[in-house]
Amino acid sequence: MDIAQKRFGAELRWRRKYLWRKKLFTGTIILELKKRIMKCLVWSVALYAAEMWTLTQTDRRRLDAFEMWIWRRMEKIGWLDKVTNEEFLRRVNE
Repeated sequence: MDIAQKRFGAELRWRRKYLWRKKLFTGTIILELKKRIMKCLVWSVALYAAEMWTLTQTDRRRLDAFEMWIWRRMEKIGWLDKVTNEEFLRRVNE
């Protein structure tokens, strides 16, 4: 296998990953599937080895902010929109 084929394969893998992420955040996937993906994939990576963390109040706030960022991005709600976190969580039944 020459270098051009390796580069093409790497670019193809990167493009697939990028398109999947783009579809997750901007596509028309139903809400229940988005919730499952978020709970299975995103949180498993974000909380990797969390049982060894000493969770401080700052860490808790950062995790909450990360969760809201992901939800808002998936549901296409901007930060300038006047939607509180509580109201938004009610919308997605979370």
